[in-house]
Amino acid sequence: MSSITRIMPKQFTTSIRAASRQMKKKILATKKKEVSKNKFLKTQVRLQKSITKFQKKAEKREKKAANLILKEERVRKAALKQAEKALKPTKVYKPRRTKVEIEAAKLEKMKIATEKAKVNEMKKALKKAEKEASRKYAPRRSKEEIQIQIMEKEMNRQLKFYTTFQEKFELNEESIQIMVNTINSKKK
Repeated sequence: MSSITRIMPKQFTTSIRAASRQMKKKILATKKKEVSKNKFLKTQVRLQKSITKFQKKAEKREKKAANLILKEERVRKAALKQAEKALKPTKVYKPRRTKVEIEAAKLEKMKIATEKAKVNEMKKALKKAEKEASRKYAPRRSKEEIQIQIMEKEMNRQLKFYTTFQEKFELNEESIQIMVNTINSKKK
């Protein structure tokens, strides 16, 4: 450095030294600032941790208190239930029936059922008799009767057609016979 200072003018070297001193001061100031900032952040984190710790402890205490209250409530309800159970009269059951009594009950039920069935049959027969006696319409026709009536209607229709046909064309027996003969001759 001594060789550099000899070459440079004195004023220039002093200004460089002054500037370097200023820079060192600034660097120290920023370092101090960073250190103080870090310190502040550390204390902030530590305080936050302690606050959350106290909050958690308070929550635990509140939970314990709530659980105690719930426990006391459950115990009180259980005691009430036991007291109600003690006051309730015990159920009295019927004495067991013997096999003979059971068989007798079954026979009685069967007898009642058969009587009901007989009564129902009698009621149905009465209803049917009343229905037939008070019928306003003719009784239902059988299948054979229906077929006979249909055939009669068809025969009447054909007869009517033939009579109207004969009247229309003024046909007598001779002319009809001639027509039949001509038809038969064409078939041969």
